[in-house]
Amino acid sequence: FGHEEGAFTGARRGGKTGLIEAAHTGTLFLDEIGDMPLALQTRLLRVLQEREVLRVGATAAVPVDLRVIAATHADLAAQVERGLFRRDLYYRLAVLRIETPPLRERGADIAPLAAGLMARRAPAAGVPADQASAWLAALLELAAGYGWPGNVRELENLVERLLACHGYLAPEGRLDRARLLEVFAECTQARPAPARNRLLKGARTAAERQRVREVLQGTGVAELGLDT
Repeated sequence: FGHEEGAFTGARRGGKTGLIEAAHTGTLFLDEIGDMPLALQTRLLRVLQEREVLRVGATAAVPVDLRVIAATHADLAAQVERGLFRRDLYYRLAVLRIETPPLRERGADIAPLAAGLMARRAPAAGVPADQASAWLAALLELAAGYGWPGNVRELENLVERLLACHGYLAPEGRLDRARLLEVFAECTQARPAPARNRLLKGARTAAERQRVREVLQGTGVAELGLDT
């Protein structure tokens, strides 16, 4: 909402333009509107209803003309019934509602979304495009059937972790799938604990077998019953 000079201790000299005022003739995006405290909901309702904003410490309102887009993961209608969200504000915001389906219901979108995220971040991490594509394909194969409770943000986090751990995942330039499985299990904290434990146990076993193979190959000793 901004504030006037001297409105409170530490107030900026000359005052400060708030985000609502700065969005005049434009669009204001309010993320996670369902988490807004009731006191702020009352002030926001005034802005939407009167089309003016009152800075903290001011006595004169400033007219504003803006479009408001609000997003939330919460069920606002249910929060209204519980008294956690103002009913009048809900009806001011819910003029046009667009429901975005969760990532688990958009399986065909996962690969292109992940590819776009990887393409934007791989150069900064110093990972060649062909290598990044191969790693991503292995990751998506591993994640087949995963529910993605964190939606796109979780997918983005996993891609970033993949790039950040590229030295660990491919110590000799080749992707170690056991280590990839370990990183995937570590990142996807939403998995039930038993499933995550099985993944980690399998990753450790695969890594131990690979290390034994490397030692045997280095000493010239044949592999005997390693996979039994």
